[in-house]
Amino acid sequence: MARHVGAGGNRWSAVHVNDLARGYAVLLESSARGVFHAAETTPVPLAALTAAIGSAAGVPVRSWSLAEAVATHGDVAAYLAADAALDASRLRDLGWEPVFGDALGGVCGALLNPAQGYAEPARRSPS
Repeated sequence: MARHVGAGGNRWSAVHVNDLARGYAVLLESSARGVFHAAETTPVPLAALTAAIGSAAGVPVRSWSLAEAVATHGDVAAYLAADAALDASRLRDLGWEPVFGDALGGVCGALLNPAQGYAEPARRSPS
């Protein structure tokens, strides 16, 4: 079973591991300092993410309360209810852009249709 806490309106940012690696490369080649986030442009509501994963895995999706999640997973379950939307504008200002797709269309789309794959698009070159 795939579950989200409450209505699942909290948002999570995602990024493909290859886009993350490209982000690190951009930072290593620059003189930039500070905190940088590598994330897709649009954070995904957790309800939408669990629905796509549940559909791909062929399992039901249910909401549960934070208390139920904590009783099952301990205090770390509060993370499941957190709004974890990141702003990657500082990294984008250095020329980085994700090229591997978004979480729902990319990762979850590949789960739903393995023939789609989840590879770097040929039409865009890495930064």
